[in-house]
Amino acid sequence: MAFLWARSAGSRLGCPSFFGAAADTLRRMPNVRGRASPSRPSDSILFATIALMMGLAFAFVTPPFREPDELFHLFRSAAMANGHLIPSGGPDTAPIPHGLLNFAFVMSLTDEAGKFRSDQFRQAIRIPLERSDLRVVSFPAWYTPIPFLPQALTVLAAQVLSARPIAIFYAGRVINLLVSLAMVTAAMRLAPSLRPVIAAVALLPMSLFQFASWSPDALTIAACILLTAALLGAVERTEPIAAREVILICAVALIAGLCKPAYFLIALLVVGIPRERFRSARHRLVTIAAVIGAMAVATAISFGYAQAAFYQQRGGLPIDPASQLRCIAADPVRFVQVLLHDAATNGWSYAQQTVGRLGVGEIKLPVAVIVVELALLVVVGMSVRTHTPRLIALSIVVVTAVGVVISQYLTWSIICGDVIEGVQGRYFLPVLPLAVAAIWSAAAMPPPLPRFAKSGAATVVQSLCNAVALMTIIRSYW
Repeated sequence: MAFLWARSAGSRLGCPSFFGAAADTLRRMPNVRGRASPSRPSDSILFATIALMMGLAFAFVTPPFREPDELFHLFRSAAMANGHLIPSGGPDTAPIPHGLLNFAFVMSLTDEAGKFRSDQFRQAIRIPLERSDLRVVSFPAWYTPIPFLPQALTVLAAQVLSARPIAIFYAGRVINLLVSLAMVTAAMRLAPSLRPVIAAVALLPMSLFQFASWSPDALTIAACILLTAALLGAVERTEPIAAREVILICAVALIAGLCKPAYFLIALLVVGIPRERFRSARHRLVTIAAVIGAMAVATAISFGYAQAAFYQQRGGLPIDPASQLRCIAADPVRFVQVLLHDAATNGWSYAQQTVGRLGVGEIKLPVAVIVVELALLVVVGMSVRTHTPRLIALSIVVVTAVGVVISQYLTWSIICGDVIEGVQGRYFLPVLPLAVAAIWSAAAMPPPLPRFAKSGAATVVQSLCNAVALMTIIRSYW
């Protein structure tokens, strides 16, 4: 039944038409600069098959609410399904069906060892939705409704069908997974030379774990991958740029900017599109302005939404963004030292979290899996031939990463403190494909490991790593 809802929500979101338009855009623009032997279309099929299988396993093996803030994401999505879209300031409140609240209570319990029991699920299966009995819940609403749309539409459709809460919960996970993978697969079609890079990032345990949850990070990661692919694909093509291509890029930029504002700099890749693709200097300026303008509008809306919904979640601690900014301005040298100390102290932890820190952050993967995945990303980066504008790409990655850390210092760390708190490795996933693509570009020299990217070996290795991650979850919770 979850799959039936997945198909229903997919049609409501208009995904087939959107991705069909993206594929049609690619088919109409076949000339790619310096790409003698692009990745085969079968690579995308292999990726989609493996990612779907592994993603579904994560969706059903991971117990409910064992993803960071998944309870709040469920509440937010249910509130949207019942018409609540605009934040009221502070902890947002809205009525949701009583059955969802009962389900959340039952499935939030564990035994003394932190394990889930079969009788919990037997009880949860019997819980009715009670759609007419609404109860008020509270949740943070810092992000716009966009990254919650797949989940909210799932709840809306399930309420019409009077589905039980447990079915709604797992259908929401599956829908989020399907939409995210559809966007990633579209990205692979828009930038064929980047298929190995995109697949390597999307098949990380952390990526699949997010895709197969209620998290808004799922759509954020997928949208940023799609935007990166659309722009780098435009960099590699040689024929005159068409209006439909620009419109597609602007639309994706809007979606990415409305998910989370932290990744707005990805839009600057438009500057790297070759001048030869434009009819004139004016045409190039108009295109650059359109793409950057679309991202700027979306980012401004996201920032405004976050400001309206902001409240201090860590009550009792001296945390205030305005005061923190004054502290940084008063002694910028000290703040740089804090940044460098954080990178030295937590850099390895951030790398581990980017590959996969599962559960609510307590499940660590074996070090061997982390090392293999990180090495694989480097090898894949050295195996592809792209025309990624390396200087622009690396600048975007570095500034975005620093911006993510600073944002957590402003909103989650003690005023003028010596420690930066709240940074999670998954926050770097949206720019990771760009970082990997910039490792080895055609501007430098041909890649040293050309066969690796085409052999499917990376997909096999990552499948094994994800199998280990799934077994780690099973041992931890079951």
